[in-house]
Amino acid sequence: MNITNWFTGVVEDINDPLQMGRVRVRCFNYHTPSKFDLPTEDLPWSTCILPVTSAAMNGIGETPIGLLPGSWVFGFFRDAGELQDAVVVGSIPSFSTPGDPTQGFSDPHGVFPSAFGSDIPAGATTYGYGSNEAYLGQSNEISNFNSVATGRPGYASTLQGPQVPIQVNGNVGSLISVARGEVGVRETSKNQGPGIAKYWAATSYRSGYNERQPWCAAFVCWCIQQSGLFSEQDRPKTAAAYRGGGFEAWARSKYPAAVLSMRPTQIRAGDLVIYSFSHIGIASTNSDISGNFRCIEGNTNAQGSREGNGVWEKSRNMSSVRSAVTISPSASGSSAPSVLA
Repeated sequence: MNITNWFTGVVEDINDPLQMGRVRVRCFNYHTPSKFDLPTEDLPWSTCILPVTSAAMNGIGETPIGLLPGSWVFGFFRDAGELQDAVVVGSIPSFSTPGDPTQGFSDPHGVFPSAFGSDIPAGATTYGYGSNEAYLGQSNEISNFNSVATGRPGYASTLQGPQVPIQVNGNVGSLISVARGEVGVRETSKNQGPGIAKYWAATSYRSGYNERQPWCAAFVCWCIQQSGLFSEQDRPKTAAAYRGGGFEAWARSKYPAAVLSMRPTQIRAGDLVIYSFSHIGIASTNSDISGNFRCIEGNTNAQGSREGNGVWEKSRNMSSVRSAVTISPSASGSSAPSVLA
């Protein structure tokens, strides 16, 4: 078989009447986005290739698929002429943005994607933890990571509606004010000091203080708590910038009140800025044309280390930014925006 008709497409239907794990896929450059010209129900069923860990016969093996309406997939047509016998080889992670359920190449139900931004599960970009980040093994952190990494309960098997909107109280000006009021708080010994213990009380890992763990994320949790932007139930309590999920996982679960941007092109005052060296702070200015901005950070120093000696307002550049979380009071309870950075 000489395969020449490869495709990239979007799953629009997973309810295979034969229960064989087939999906209907609208393929780019093969199918029109117009549902008037080509309704979802007229798309051909595509067979999904299973891993060799599944026998794929006699009902032996794993569940056929884990795809959802809105999933991007890659595959090929076995019938070069008719283009009706498609095979899906795998799914493609990307950066999810809201779709238009009235058009093709999106979930017809308007449910997925239910969280926008990177499609990689929370923590999947973590390649190991340093010895000073043993706290990520704590059961409460792992539990939080698992709940977000796998999606909200039930989403893998049902088409329930989006989550209850998160309420944001006030604006990020209060967050910046709280953070700036802490500038000058310093350690009296490694990762400890009278002004630092209170930060850990705002996290789900309160023993981090006694264990002398890095406290930049604890500082941000405390500032958000003191600003009153979120309820106690909805605010972040993670002790990690991004490893094991951290603030990135929290933001994914609170959209649109918190909008996660991976590899952002600009920073806004009030953004939670997550650096590639596993550090986090609160932006106090917008980034300028050169990508420079100011950021209030805990556990930093004159050199900008993530293992510093206090709370300082630092000059930073976009080149060191991994992601940013924008807290958006105006988006609380609103519909999804048409485009995300």
